Amino acid sequence: MKGFISDDGNYGVFPYGKQWMVIYHNKQLDVFKTLTQCKKYIKQHQDTLKTEPSEAPERKRSPRVKKDTPKVPPRKSTKKK
Repeated sequence: MKGFISDDGNYGVFPYGKQWMVIYHNKQLDVFKTLTQCKKYIKQHQDTLKTEPSEAPERKRSPRVKKDTPKVPPRKSTKKK
């Protein structure tokens, strides 16, 4: 049993007992029973990395207020004078 490294060099698949371990950037991702499952998982993982937003900090926004919402009248105070 021999493992393999992906073409881009980011993923490695190595034997782990009778199973296969998928490694990405020196971190274990998952363990599978067949090489076909490993290849499918790697493809899905690559697709999720492409669709994730960039690591740029998010812009803070002020909360949106709906224009059509009626204003609630202020409550009367319950304190006795």
